[in-house]
Amino acid sequence: MARKSFKKDSVLDEHEIDESSYDASFVLDPAKLFDELPQPFRLIDKTVNFIFDKAWEAIKELELRANELGLGGKLPVFDCAEEMQDFCQATLMCTSLDGKFVFLVAKNGIIYALDAETSCAVAYNDELQGIKVETLSAGHLDENKHLVCVLMENGTAATFALSGSNLHLVRVFNEDFGVKGSVTNYIDVSFDGNYLAVGWRIPLKSSWLEIYKIPKEFWCNEINVIEEKMRQDQEASIKGEEETPKVASDSLENDSSDSEVISNFVHQKKAIM
Repeated sequence: MARKSFKKDSVLDEHEIDESSYDASFVLDPAKLFDELPQPFRLIDKTVNFIFDKAWEAIKELELRANELGLGGKLPVFDCAEEMQDFCQATLMCTSLDGKFVFLVAKNGIIYALDAETSCAVAYNDELQGIKVETLSAGHLDENKHLVCVLMENGTAATFALSGSNLHLVRVFNEDFGVKGSVTNYIDVSFDGNYLAVGWRIPLKSSWLEIYKIPKEFWCNEINVIEEKMRQDQEASIKGEEETPKVASDSLENDSSDSEVISNFVHQKKAIM
């Protein structure tokens, strides 16, 4: 059986260049500049085009979403009408979804609700006075009610509801509400006021996020009951203040009539004597 002989081809050194193949790699004809690329370059070209296409799709999606939310176009620039001297040391601030109210936290922990046009305080709540508030957010609760969420440095969170001229404390999220030994490290409300996100953490163990469906109707009914009770108490107080001077005047009239009777009796007695 004849043996096959294999001729070993000469191998170019990695630093040597085959001049013939090197010259042939140049495209000298301008008409061939856009010819199909070799395989490695075709892969690179497809990859780059794919990246650009994906980026362009993401840009168009963001622009479409911005237009749906009404954020497209040039943002308006507003000049400060006047400086709020009473709230110069406010630590946090946010606005309601409709832009009618501004919520801010003073340095001492008191939460204020201001009218956005007049900058006048329409309501406040001092139940957190002396506690440092770390975050502040607001959402829509009802047609005339707004929800305000705060996170405090002591590991608790709270929600307030603005209704008319009152800022009611609705719920407190602390260890009694959650798991034993847990602290609250995050709270936020959706713009439409339908959902509430609360973050919990057990130091050195675990952390988790809970999403709550806000019972709008139940909370609004609670607020209406409280405000009706406040209105009745206020009317009773005003009525009591109005009746007090009347009772005092009646007693003065009775005293004067009694003194007149006594005076007449004395004069009659002197005349008889």
